[in-house]
Amino acid sequence: MRNRRKTIRALTLTELLVIMSVMVILLAISIPAAKKLSESLENSAGTRSIISAAMSNARAIAVREQKYAGVRFQQDSAGRQYLILVIHDPNQTGLANGFCAVKGRKPTALPQNVGATGCRVQQDWKNNKPDDWDLASNPSMADTCLNTNVSHVGMNDATTFSVVFNPSGKFIVHLVRLAVPPSGFRQDEPESPTPSGYQEENSVSGFRIYDKRELAKAQAVRPTPKPWTAVPTGLSNLDTEFVNPYTGELVKKN
Repeated sequence: MRNRRKTIRALTLTELLVIMSVMVILLAISIPAAKKLSESLENSAGTRSIISAAMSNARAIAVREQKYAGVRFQQDSAGRQYLILVIHDPNQTGLANGFCAVKGRKPTALPQNVGATGCRVQQDWKNNKPDDWDLASNPSMADTCLNTNVSHVGMNDATTFSVVFNPSGKFIVHLVRLAVPPSGFRQDEPESPTPSGYQEENSVSGFRIYDKRELAKAQAVRPTPKPWTAVPTGLSNLDTEFVNPYTGELVKKN
């Protein structure tokens, strides 16, 4: 038998360098595109999906427990906003409108660069008047109250709100005072000379989801910060997410 010579094919060094160069170029092109896509999903459909899931859970708890239950939007000390499942429990809180965090349910964080506002604050939060004021009805006040500083009273007030469902699973406006929050979050406080923005207030039927980076741009508008009225980055330019009273689903309206 004749020995057959085996031929081994391989890439040359030049060919390998060309392939590696093409791969580096493609990677450099794809990373920014992937990042933008990720941010886009995070700020839109992804955020709405997270909130919708929390709403569904709250409705299910309300029907199962035959109590008022809902979703509380609230920032932690670092300024990241969370969704807290809450349930009406006057016996445990000793308050007619007292709510507790649902046991065994951890708060769900919104994406890092995303926030939500109920678009309401106390009419005069510096003097602790509890009447709610729709920010859209007074843009100049809105620009004064809103601030990217997480310890700012007006910002705490605007970003702390609840959506509540009754025992039949229907959205309802109900006074909410979070008396037993989960660990790491503040409870609503009684009236005091220096309110912090955490207080008893009516649940809301709608809210606005915003990009914190865009809010920061609006804050930088000169001569004075204009987070509400700044164009095009102000909060007033965003669509309002309303809660369908019968299904709990989010409905976007201008």
